[in-house]
Amino acid sequence: PYDVVLEVGVLQTPYMRKDFEYASQRLGENGYYICSVVSSESLIMRLKGVENPEAACRPYNEYEIIMQEYFTIVDQKPYGLFIPHLWKLPVLARILQPGFETVLRPFLSRDLFHEQLYVLKKRAREA
Repeated sequence: PYDVVLEVGVLQTPYMRKDFEYASQRLGENGYYICSVVSSESLIMRLKGVENPEAACRPYNEYEIIMQEYFTIVDQKPYGLFIPHLWKLPVLARILQPGFETVLRPFLSRDLFHEQLYVLKKRAREA
């Protein structure tokens, strides 16, 4: 068993329950799972239009229902706010993106952010 499982930038399958179960099985008692998920409600999904986003991702509240079957949510942070044309200048974007997100995060719904990072703690087994 592992103390920590890290899975960032890869969870966006229709088989989320199996992914969470698999991670939970690999963790020791009091283990942590750090993962990110993509929202079907994010600004980029809304503006760009993605074919059948429900097949690949869900709104954050739906992920959390499944997560809580296996884990306790310790912390979460949305990131990846889509800002049109910003990344045409990557050198500048690397500096500006975190600033925009820090300033705008308190005023915007987390669902508008493309991804959300979660720190999850494995639930103790019921006797």
